[in-house]
Amino acid sequence: MTWVQLAITAAGCAGQLALALVALGRSARSRLALLLSLLFLDVFAWNLATLFADLSQQPVWSWLDHTASPLTAPLALEFVLAFTGRQRRFARLRFVTWPAFAAVALIPSLRAGWVESGVWAAALAVCAVPAMTFAIVLLALHLRGSSDPHERARTRLLLVAAALGTALGLTDLIGNFVRDLPSLGALGFLAAGAITMFAALRERLLESELTVESAAIAIGLAAVSVVAYFALFRLAESRVALLVVGLALITLALTAAIRQLARTAAARRARALQLATLGRFAAQMAHDFRNPLAALKGAAQFIEEDLRPEEAGTRRAEFVGLMLEQIARLEGAIEAYQRLARMEPLREQLQINDLVREVIALQGFAASEGVSVRAELAEGLPACSADSGLLANALQNLIKNACEAIAGDGSVTVRTARPEGTEPPGVVVLVEDTGAGMDARTRERAFDEFFTTKSAGSGLGLSFVRRVVEAHGGRVTISSEHGRGTVVRLRLPLG
Repeated sequence: MTWVQLAITAAGCAGQLALALVALGRSARSRLALLLSLLFLDVFAWNLATLFADLSQQPVWSWLDHTASPLTAPLALEFVLAFTGRQRRFARLRFVTWPAFAAVALIPSLRAGWVESGVWAAALAVCAVPAMTFAIVLLALHLRGSSDPHERARTRLLLVAAALGTALGLTDLIGNFVRDLPSLGALGFLAAGAITMFAALRERLLESELTVESAAIAIGLAAVSVVAYFALFRLAESRVALLVVGLALITLALTAAIRQLARTAAARRARALQLATLGRFAAQMAHDFRNPLAALKGAAQFIEEDLRPEEAGTRRAEFVGLMLEQIARLEGAIEAYQRLARMEPLREQLQINDLVREVIALQGFAASEGVSVRAELAEGLPACSADSGLLANALQNLIKNACEAIAGDGSVTVRTARPEGTEPPGVVVLVEDTGAGMDARTRERAFDEFFTTKSAGSGLGLSFVRRVVEAHGGRVTISSEHGRGTVVRLRLPLG
C-alpha cells in the first residue's frame, strides 16, 4: 500500500467514524440516524481492518475485514428503504436479504481458504450488486416522484453517494479476478461519506439541524480516535490491538442499538399506556354522558309532546326535532366507539353514495374559508354491508384532516368507484386534497396511533380510520407527495 493509499484510507476511516458519531448523536430525533451510524461504523471497521492487514500482514485483520464488509450492502439497503418510506412494503425482501449476507460474512470463519480462492468475493458480488442496484433504483424512483426541493436535493446527494460507493467499491471485489486493477474502494467510501455529511449539513438529512461546529467537533474526535488506533496498532501489532479495537467498535455499536431498542420499547409502552388510558377514559366518558343525554332526550320529548297542534311545522317544532336528532346522533356516536373498541361493527345494507352525501352535507360547513368540499360519485355502485355510524365518523375524520392540510385556498374531493383490476368485489372511497402532502417517512407512519405532525393534534384520526376499515374487512392506503396533496383510499367489501 502506497503512502497515498494509506492517507486516503486513514482519511476515509476518520470521515466514516465522524459521520457515525454525528448520526448516533441524533438517533433520538431521526429514524434514519441509527441506520446511518451502524452503516458507517461497519464501513469504518472493515476499512481500518484492511489498512492494518496491509501494514501487518496478520491474518486476523483480514478475517475482520472479510467478516464485516458483507454487512455494508444490507445496511445501506435498510437505510435507503427507511429514507424512501418502504421498509414495511419490502419486509419480505429484508427477511431474505439479511440471511444471505450473514452467510457470506461467516465464510472467513468457516472456510478461510475460500477467501483466497475468490469464492468469497464472488459470493459477495452476487449478493451485493443486486442489493445496491435495487437501492439505487429506489432512490431514482423517489427522486422522480418527489416535488419538494429539499427532498429532491437530499435524494440526489444520496443517489450520487450510493453510486460512487458501489462503483468504486466493486473494484476491490473485481481485483480478486482481474490483475493490476487499482483498488478504489477506500476512495469511493471516502467520497460517499463526504457527500452524506454534506447532505446532513446542508439538507437536514437527519431531520434536525447540524451545524458546521458540531460537524467539525465530530471530525476532530474521529481523527483523534483514528490516530489513537494507529498508535495502539504500532505499540501492539498483535491480537491485543484487534481485541481493543473490536471491543471499542462493538461497544459503540451495541450502545447505539441498545439505545434505540430501549427508546422503541419505551415508546411502545407509552403507546400501550396511552391506548389503555384512552380506553378507560372513553368508557368513563360514555358512562358519564349517558345520564345527561337521557335527561336531555326526555326533556326534548316532553316538549315535543307538549306542543299544541297549531305549532306543528313552526320553527319551535323544528328546533325541538333538531335537538332530538342530535341527541340520537350523540348516543349513536357513543355506541359506535364502544363497538369499535370491541371490533363489532353493527352492519346494515347501505349505499355508499348516500352516506358520502350525508357526511359532506354536514362537514362542508365546517371547512375553512377558501376550502371547498365536493363529491364525485360513480353511479350504479352495489350496496355494501357496513356500520353507517362508524363509516360516517371515519369519513368525517378524513375530510377534517384534508381541510386542515390545506393552507389558503384549495379543495377536498370525495370520490366513489369500483375496485380496480383483480381486487375483490366491493366499493372504493377516495378522499383527495390539494394540501401540503407528506414526505415518504411521514406517509409510512401516518396510520400509527398518536403519530401526528400537528402541534395540537392527537394522532388518533387516521388510526381510527384504519381500525374502522379493517373491522369491516377492508383496506385503507394512502398516497401522498410533498407539495402535491394526499389521497386516502378506502376499499370496503360488499359482505
